[in-house]
Amino acid sequence: ALEDDPQRTTADDKMRAWLDKQRSEARDLADLTKEALLPLEEQLNVLGPVPAEGQTEAPDVAEKRAEILEGLEKLKATGSQAELTFTRADGLLQRIAEIRRQQFTDQLLTRGPTPFDPGNWLAAGTAFIDLSVKLLAEIRTKPAEFSFAALRTESTLFAIGALLFALVMMFILRRAALRWFYKMLAVRMPDAAGADDSADAADFPVPASEDMAQSRTVRLLVGIGVTLTRLATPLIALFAARFAFLELDIFGPTGQIVLDGTVKGIAVFAIVFAIVHAFFAPNEPRLRLSWLDDKTSRIATWYSVAIALAMALNVALVNTGESLGWPLGALSILNAGIIIGGCLALWRLAAVTSSVMMQQMPVPAGDAEALTEDAGQWLSHGAVNTIRRIAYAVSVAAPLLALAGYFALSRFIFYNTLLSAAVIAAGVLLFSVAKEGATALSEATGERRSQKVEETDQDGGLLPVFFGFILTLAALPLLALIWGATTDDLSEVYFGISNGFTIGESVFRPGDILIAALVFGAGLFVTRVVQAIMRRTVMPRTRLDTGVRSSIVSGLGYIGFFIAALVAISAGGLDLSNLAFLGAALGVGIGFGLQNIVNNFVSGIILLIERPIKVGDWIEVAGTHGTVEKVNVRSTVIQTFDKASYIVPNSELISGAVMNMTHGNLTGRVIAPVGVAYGTDTRKVEKILLEILRAHPMILRRPAPSVVFKGFGADSLDFEARGFLRDVNWILSTHSDLNFEIDRRFREEEIEIPFKQADVNLKNPDALVKAIQAVATATART
Repeated sequence: ALEDDPQRTTADDKMRAWLDKQRSEARDLADLTKEALLPLEEQLNVLGPVPAEGQTEAPDVAEKRAEILEGLEKLKATGSQAELTFTRADGLLQRIAEIRRQQFTDQLLTRGPTPFDPGNWLAAGTAFIDLSVKLLAEIRTKPAEFSFAALRTESTLFAIGALLFALVMMFILRRAALRWFYKMLAVRMPDAAGADDSADAADFPVPASEDMAQSRTVRLLVGIGVTLTRLATPLIALFAARFAFLELDIFGPTGQIVLDGTVKGIAVFAIVFAIVHAFFAPNEPRLRLSWLDDKTSRIATWYSVAIALAMALNVALVNTGESLGWPLGALSILNAGIIIGGCLALWRLAAVTSSVMMQQMPVPAGDAEALTEDAGQWLSHGAVNTIRRIAYAVSVAAPLLALAGYFALSRFIFYNTLLSAAVIAAGVLLFSVAKEGATALSEATGERRSQKVEETDQDGGLLPVFFGFILTLAALPLLALIWGATTDDLSEVYFGISNGFTIGESVFRPGDILIAALVFGAGLFVTRVVQAIMRRTVMPRTRLDTGVRSSIVSGLGYIGFFIAALVAISAGGLDLSNLAFLGAALGVGIGFGLQNIVNNFVSGIILLIERPIKVGDWIEVAGTHGTVEKVNVRSTVIQTFDKASYIVPNSELISGAVMNMTHGNLTGRVIAPVGVAYGTDTRKVEKILLEILRAHPMILRRPAPSVVFKGFGADSLDFEARGFLRDVNWILSTHSDLNFEIDRRFREEEIEIPFKQADVNLKNPDALVKAIQAVATATART
C-alpha cells in the first residue's frame, strides 16, 4: 500500500492503528516466550548435562529431556517470529511517520496567493457576501415553520431557559462571585478596572480587619476563585447559549458551521483572558504573579487581550472559512490582517514588559545570567532577553510570511508561539498555586519560621519541585502537539519508553521509574499531611512535653519516608534481589568512608529515644548557648539567642559534654554580684539584698534566696545575691531587674558602689615643679 499510494496510506488511520496493534502484540508475545523459556531451561538444568558419547541415561529422563528440548525449540521459533513481526511493523510505522513529516513540511513551505493581488480582495468580498446570503436564506425559511404552538414546545422552553441562564451567569453571577472574592481579600478594586469589574469595586465596603488579607491561605483561595470565575462563567454561559440556538433550530448547515466557529473563537478568547488576568492581575497587586507595577500591568493586559482577540478571530474567521471552502486568496487576506494586528500587540507587549523587568531586576555581580534574588527569582536577565528576542522575531517573521503568501507557515509560527506561551503560562499558574499551598502546609507543620517564608517566598520543601516536574511532563506532549507532532509520534515515544532498556538481566522502563517517582512523591505528601495533623491537632491534646511530641512527629516522618520508598520500589517493579551487590558495596563504604555519618546517624537515634536533649531545651555546647530547634538523624539544629542556627553533629552531643539548662525542670539559679565601698555596714547590705531577692516574683521562696559575702576585693567588699528562678529562661531579665533594684536601693540607703581606683606616687616632685614653672615662664614670654 505504501508503494502504490503513499499519501493515501499515510492518511489511513485504521491502517496505522492496525500496524501499531500488530507491533504491540508481537512485543508482548516475544516477552511471553522469554518468560516461558525460563522454567524449561531450569528443568533442563535439573536433568543435568547430556550424556557423553557411549554413555546412556534412563529412558524416562531421556524422554523428558526430548520433550523439554522440543518445547524450547517451539518457543524459540515463536519468539523469533514475534521479533521479526515486531521489526517489520516498527519499520513500516517509522516509514509512515517520515512520509507524514515530509508532507507536513511541504505543506508549510508551499507558497499561495498573496494579499497584494486585487483578485484576492474581490474573492474575499464575494465570500463574505455569499456567506451572508446563505445565512439569511437559511434563517428566513425558519420563521415560516414557527407557530404559537411551536413556541410552547418543551425544546423552545429549554432554549429560552438556557439563554436566560447564560445572561444570569455572565452578568449577575460572575459579578457577584468576583465581588465576594475581592471582599474576602479586603481590598478595593481600582477605578481603571475593566467594564465587567469596575462596577463591582464601589459596591462593597473594605473590611476593617487586615488579618484575612494577610493570610496566605486566603490569598491562595481568592486567587483560585477569581481565576476560576473568570474562566468558568463565560464558558458555561457560552455553551448554554449555543445549546439554546441549537434547540431553537434557526440555523441551517452553514449557520451551524458559523455558530460552532464563533463559539470556539469566544472560548479561546475567554481562556486566554483568564490566564492573562491571573498572571498580570491589573486590578489587584496581591494576586499578581508578575513583578510589574500597576501601570505596566494594565498596559500589558491590554496588549495581551489584543493578542487573545487575534487568536479568537483566527479560529472564528479563518478556520471557519476553511470549513466553508473559501478560496485560499480570501483566507490569505483575513490571515494577513489578523496576524499583523496581533504582531503589533506582541511587539509592544515585549517592549513594555521586558524594559520594566530589566530595570527592576538587578544584575548579580560577576554573573549576568545568574538568578536574581528579588522579584521574579525564576527568571534571569538572559531569559528575559531571550523571550524578548523570540517575541520580536515572531512579530517580524509572521507578517512578512503572511504578506509573501506563505499562508500555512505564517499561521504555524505565530499561533503556535502564542499557544506555547499560553501552555507555559497555565503551567506557571498551577505551579504558583502548588507553591503557595505547599508553603501554607509547611507553615502549618511549624517546621519553618513565617518570617523567613515572607522574605523569600520560596518555601514549601520539595512538594513544589515534585509538582513542577509533573507539570513539565504534562506540558511536553502538549508543546509537541502544538509544534507539529502527531498522536502517532507521541504513541511512538510512549512505546519506546514503555519498552525500556536492558542492563544485564534487568529491564529498566522509564515508565516504571516515573510511576515509582510519582508513588514516592505521593507517599511523602501523605506523610507531611499526617505530620501536620499530628503536630497541630493530635499532639496538643496529649500531656506529653514538647520534646516527646517532636520525637513522635519526627519518627512518623522517617517511617513514612521508609514506607514510601518501599512502595515506590514495588510499584516500579524493581527486583530488590538485584540490589544485593549494592548492599555489599554499601557495607564496604560504611566500613571505610561513612563511619562518621553512621556514627551521627546512630547518635541521632539515641537522642530521639533516650532524649537527653529534646526540642525546646536550653543547652550550652562548645561555649554556645541556644534552644534546641530540631533533632535530625544526622545533626541537631540549635537556635542561638542571636537568632542564628548552630548545627551540631549528633555524635558530639552524645560523646561530648553538654550543659542542659532545662533537662529535668525549668528551675535555675540567678547570681547577681555587687561590690560596696570599704567601711559599709555589711549586715545592712545583706538585709537589703535579701529584701530585693524576696520581692522579685520570679524568685522562689523555697529554696530560699541567700546573700554570700565573697571576700575583700582590691577596691570593694564583694557580695553575691543568689536566688532560684521559677523558669530559668527568664534569667537574663531577672538579673537585669535585680541590678536595677540594687542600684536604686543603694542610692536611697547612700551605699557607695566603688569603681576601680589607683594611687600614683611621684618621685622628685620638686624637680617636676621647677620644670613646670620653666615651661610656663617660656610660654608667657612668647
